[in-house]
Amino acid sequence: MSIEKTLKMTSILLDDDELIRLCWISSASRKCIALKVFKNAKELFFKLHLFHKESIFYIDAELGDNKRSGLEVAKELFEKGFQNIFIETGHEPERFKEEPWIKGVLGKIPVF
Repeated sequence: MSIEKTLKMTSILLDDDELIRLCWISSASRKCIALKVFKNAKELFFKLHLFHKESIFYIDAELGDNKRSGLEVAKELFEKGFQNIFIETGHEPERFKEEPWIKGVLGKIPVF
């Protein structure tokens, strides 16, 4: 498999909760899914240049990072050309209004 193809298939999780990150890592590992995990937006944006625009982002709606929310991070990613952006949250999806930069609202349980 080419590096280009691998980068396109990368899934990226941004969540400040260590237990959630470990759960997603475990699930991705069992299914041989390429998953990159970040605990804050600063780390993610530092490595953002490594990811293809077709990467899939799962972003916690309520990051412990006081500088920006997960929704703000999602909008920034969209403005940089990323389009596969999902919000993951423990809240009801109806709590989040539809925004063009969010493909969907998911729970905290890994999608793979």
